[in-house]
Amino acid sequence: MHQKAFQTIQKHNLIPQHTLVVVAVSGGADSLALLHILQELRPRLECDLHVATLDHGLRGADGAADAHFVAATAAAWGLPVTIGNTNVPALMEQTGQGVETSARQARYAFLAGVARDVGASLVATAHHADDQAETILLHLLRGSGLRGLRGMAFHAALPGFPEITLVRPLLATSRTEIETYCREHHLTPRHDATNQDTTLLRNHIRHDILPQLQTINPQIVPTLMNLSESAQ
Repeated sequence: MHQKAFQTIQKHNLIPQHTLVVVAVSGGADSLALLHILQELRPRLECDLHVATLDHGLRGADGAADAHFVAATAAAWGLPVTIGNTNVPALMEQTGQGVETSARQARYAFLAGVARDVGASLVATAHHADDQAETILLHLLRGSGLRGLRGMAFHAALPGFPEITLVRPLLATSRTEIETYCREHHLTPRHDATNQDTTLLRNHIRHDILPQLQTINPQIVPTLMNLSESAQ
């Protein structure tokens, strides 16, 4: 996966040489693998990394423990880290928005703040191919034209903060590949139980709809990735 990620970064010019990259890390398998891969690729990429992790205030002691885990991991790997705290339930009450939208907006605002504080213009997230498939299905269910069928881009402006670029080095990598990578490199990611809550639409797509589609087409994720590329 090191070589695959490196090729993706080079192909899409995601991380120019001599840049500082803020890496968004939750402690889960995806972001932990991303951080480990970028750490391993640092000599080839000639870049610096700054870890950023946010406790959304949704899971009490578990959320705080995740942030502590990320901070300890960053310290063990010799990387600087910024820990943030927010209160997503309070944001939901103020704005009337759902938990997913509120959490995402809070996360992007936090990452933008970290980038400004450390003098970075790049933020890397661990979105992968299965996330892309879920995103395209979400857009289809909500009614979408070609723009929605493009899904996520390998690089784009950070939503709400056009001066900062969001890059996705793992967007061509599957969840299965990431989980295998974690096992092979003895990484022990944290587990967020809210990811199993199928009352949230994205989780319903992940755990119920995509597996059903895979019984019809086992290659549904690559198929949707191809659709995204065609739409782009």
